Amino acid sequence: MSFLKSGLALKSVPNYFPKSIPAKIGDDACNIDTPSLVVDLDAFEYNLKLLPNIVESISAKGQNIKIRPHYKSHKCPSISVLQHEIGGATGICCAKITEAESLVFGSQSSRAWDILITNQVASERKMERIYNVIKKLAENPQSAPLGVCVDDFFQISLLEKMLASTSFKLDVYIELNVGQERCGVNCPAEALEIAQRITSFTSFNFKGLLAYNGSNQHNRSHLERSETVMSSSFKGKIISCLDTFKENNIKCQIVTGGGTGSFPYEIQSGVFQEIQPVSLFISLLFRFRAHTSLWMLITIPTLLS
Repeated sequence: MSFLKSGLALKSVPNYFPKSIPAKIGDDACNIDTPSLVVDLDAFEYNLKLLPNIVESISAKGQNIKIRPHYKSHKCPSISVLQHEIGGATGICCAKITEAESLVFGSQSSRAWDILITNQVASERKMERIYNVIKKLAENPQSAPLGVCVDDFFQISLLEKMLASTSFKLDVYIELNVGQERCGVNCPAEALEIAQRITSFTSFNFKGLLAYNGSNQHNRSHLERSETVMSSSFKGKIISCLDTFKENNIKCQIVTGGGTGSFPYEIQSGVFQEIQPVSLFISLLFRFRAHTSLWMLITIPTLLS
């Protein structure tokens, strides 16, 4: 019997179902209230177990790639628990502060979380919410410090101001623009200046680099995606940054990035220590662009009553 269908995965999750629900596990499809989001639990469990196996099969000996999936594809704390317990995850990515808040203040608030907010926070109002997340995480000594990304001195100034009168530590990553052209520093010299500022502040732990190219997830051929990752503007730029850090005695602990459609190539590049596949709820697009062993998980009935 499926681990998930047996209900074992859900017994430890209090209030997993809302008071009014369209269906329960085991209901006939014809009795599901619509519209509803339906998860194929066999496919879900299969993908949970498959991802770490794919990562291990691609990785070179001793490479030890970590998996930090994105929370935005499901926004469900109990699914994040399963990603850690049977899916090999060692941390979780949150695209927005609200996602981090739902993890640390929601139904799984007692768990030890390792959270990285992957988009830059650039307002004082949002810093107040970041501070509350940090404070909550600090209540559990097993939780890792919150991780944030920066690409500008203004963001660093806001973070410094927030932490000035506290004893909290914050993991800080520098985002490197490797082709997304949305955010991130553009060259090793910029990265060095920001890294030097980060390492000069005692409440910061300079963690490393975040390097992600979202547009590469949608390149149709495996060759295109591989060539993009291995190019001078992607892998070459990362190596240049790492060399610059080393020359200036700045330790880069990790390079993180990679998406559902490209993570095998980030692993094969040899410069990443962590990947960020977005979803177990794989779309048809990524079913053929990522790894063909991944199963489709979601159907959305839209019957009118």
